[in-house]
Amino acid sequence: MNRHAYWLAATVLGLAGCAGDPQPAPLSQPKADEQACFLNCTPAENLGKQYLDGTLPSDLVHVTGVNSQAPHDFSRFQAQSQLVINRSTRMANRYGELYRQLSRWAAQGGDPARIGQYGISLAQMGGADRQGNVLFTGYYSPVLEVRHRPDGEFKYPIYAMPNCGGRCPSRAQIHQGALAHRGLELGYSKSLIDNFLMDVQGSGFVHYGDDNRLQYLGYSGKNGHGYVSIGRVLIDRGEVPKAQSVPSRPSRIGPTASRKPT
Repeated sequence: MNRHAYWLAATVLGLAGCAGDPQPAPLSQPKADEQACFLNCTPAENLGKQYLDGTLPSDLVHVTGVNSQAPHDFSRFQAQSQLVINRSTRMANRYGELYRQLSRWAAQGGDPARIGQYGISLAQMGGADRQGNVLFTGYYSPVLEVRHRPDGEFKYPIYAMPNCGGRCPSRAQIHQGALAHRGLELGYSKSLIDNFLMDVQGSGFVHYGDDNRLQYLGYSGKNGHGYVSIGRVLIDRGEVPKAQSVPSRPSRIGPTASRKPT
């Protein structure tokens, strides 16, 4: 099992393993200019510690079992993991066997103490403080309603990545038809704003209402243009107050989206 599998197993289970008595590893003290760091780098004093015997020796510490009495419900894991395998070839190739092992374990009751019997290697995550406090973040995937063919409502094309041989057309040029009639249309949405938000996100799902099919569209590449912040453009124009989030004024995004070439 590789390092990625360790992380995935620990993430799916959401359980803390006991690593016996690993030797503490002293953490280097940050310099004065390193004190300012991004997003909760210094744990709050009342933050519950997952590991109380000093610090863990590394980011991942191999453990032989999971000691947890926390309530758990893995009844939906098999169905959810099967959807991933069915719809993502890359995830299936990389993690398919791990999903199947975890599904067998969950189907047999999901006892944390027995997970090692199903071929799952376990590791305890040290976290930023090496005391088991790990920051988990979520990834947003938009779902766009689309059609295979354009009509009066669904008329804004979503294009596949063209073979540009270098710099691709900018967003403004695409809106003016630079990619039209080249067989790159993946579907048609009813909102340029929806297309823009999925472009910014980098990937997402589209639901083809004409045949009730859900398709994942992944990130394909860069177009070679520099980054421009739409939020900054709107703020500089005075159209959106600096303290207000741009998504709360979606009507302002549409006419300005062409200013973002990427």
